[in-house]
Amino acid sequence: MSIPKSKVKKKNNSNSLLTSQQMSIEEILKPKIEKIVQELLEREKDELVGRDYYENYRDDEERL
Repeated sequence: MSIPKSKVKKKNNSNSLLTSQQMSIEEILKPKIEKIVQELLEREKDELVGRDYYENYRDDEERL
């Protein structure tokens, strides 16, 4: 006795594999990306603080 084709569910293994690969890649890369973003934000903050210090220091020197 055979099962009618309409009753058989086809599994699309290629899509599920791709989805699991994408998820694992995202899980692997997420901490690295977050670390890079944090470093860039800190670098930008340091540059802004340094620029602000330099501009204020220069203004003080010009007043003298």
